[in-house]
Amino acid sequence: MSNFLKRLELPPLWLLLCMFVAFWLSQEFPIYSFAHAAAHWVGRGLILIGLLVMAWSAMQFIRERTSIIPRETATTFVTSGPYQFTRNPIYLGDLLILLGWCVSLGAVSTFVTAPAFVMLINKRFIAGEEAMLKQTFPDEYAAWAAKVRRWI
Repeated sequence: MSNFLKRLELPPLWLLLCMFVAFWLSQEFPIYSFAHAAAHWVGRGLILIGLLVMAWSAMQFIRERTSIIPRETATTFVTSGPYQFTRNPIYLGDLLILLGWCVSLGAVSTFVTAPAFVMLINKRFIAGEEAMLKQTFPDEYAAWAAKVRRWI
């Protein structure tokens, strides 16, 4: 993949793609539809929680003055805020948004996008980010990874 395409490929684009696929599935294959007001409110709540987790996580990067962009080398090792509970709170926020979207769409078929998103993000982003952190901050990363789970 060219350097330009790697810089263009960002997790929010994969999230949007998964959201589009979920919408398509809800329209074309609405297996066990459960669309009602309660589902919409639960879905919106999950989306809000996801956005809040992402904002909290981003604030930690801003406070530490390090890049939030995937594939850029970190200048500071961030372990505060939500990084005390999960090694990937921004991706977890993305997943919560996707799950909220699926609940709002009200079809069980949409939920196949969630494990697909997790596998994709693990392969395309997390593996490389963890390798970079291990190389840049070997001792800190080892101690942190031993006590903090990758997702939740």
